[in-house]
Amino acid sequence: MQPVDNLATTLTQLEEQGILVRANSRCSPEVRAAYSTLRPDRLSWFRGFLGGPPLDLDLTLPLDAFVAAFEGQLRGSWGTSGFPEAGPIPARVVGLESHFVALCLRALERWSREKDAVILWDIDETLIGSGSRIRFLRPSSEAVLRYAERQFPNLRHGILSSLAPEWIPAAADLISNILGRSTEFGESGYRYSFRPALDRLDRIDWKEMRVAMERCGIPDCGPGPFDREWPLYVTEFSRVLALHRMRQRGENVKVVDNDLNACFDLANPAENQVSDEARAWLSVMIGDHCATGPHWWPQEAEEWILEWIRIGRREG
Repeated sequence: MQPVDNLATTLTQLEEQGILVRANSRCSPEVRAAYSTLRPDRLSWFRGFLGGPPLDLDLTLPLDAFVAAFEGQLRGSWGTSGFPEAGPIPARVVGLESHFVALCLRALERWSREKDAVILWDIDETLIGSGSRIRFLRPSSEAVLRYAERQFPNLRHGILSSLAPEWIPAAADLISNILGRSTEFGESGYRYSFRPALDRLDRIDWKEMRVAMERCGIPDCGPGPFDREWPLYVTEFSRVLALHRMRQRGENVKVVDNDLNACFDLANPAENQVSDEARAWLSVMIGDHCATGPHWWPQEAEEWILEWIRIGRREG
């Protein structure tokens, strides 16, 4: 059992205690090579993903018209992939990708009216899908990032990820290269990894955590169905804790994360296992500082794209 005073100190001194760390400024050639074996210039949905039809979207459209155009083009693109062996993609999946675009862009539009807003993006399963040594930008992610760059140039961007610190620069480089940017994705001062938190906090019983949270002035939440009676996964807790602490010191940070979205999706019991009390706690902790809504990264889409990649490699 960890002394409560030590745990309370950890919760209030995330960076000093080494559970929230700044990402490396560069990645090694070994990490870069291991991160993804696909060429970034072949992974842009706007330029034609692996030789498929490009999404030719007008970035000057009003937001709702842009979302509708994205959905229509994605449906047509995924229906004519050139790799019929990959099978049809369900219309529901196209709808979920389109909903993610709407969810994110409406939040970004609100936040663009605030001063010094910094969007902390999650990487895996939010911006990037992945298989073994394969990473690719989601079509919805590329649409959101390109539209935001055009329509909300005052917004600042960063990363808040459970990826190890040495891997985050590889992810940022891949995103920049796919988008064709000469600048890095995510400000260097706002690239964070909370990977160490997963190792440290996962060993703690929730009853201990509640006492430490009370001492830190963090709102309480009762026990739940996860290991050690946690009411939610330690990943979501760590991300929300990081956002909370950064905002406490006056930084206007926001977060976009697929797992937090799943917590609020009552129609998705496979992904959403948190209680109403846990959802209420999340709402108190993050408020309107998260692009929250009923959406998750549909596994069928990831599997379909990975099959597309496999077939394309075989035929190429």
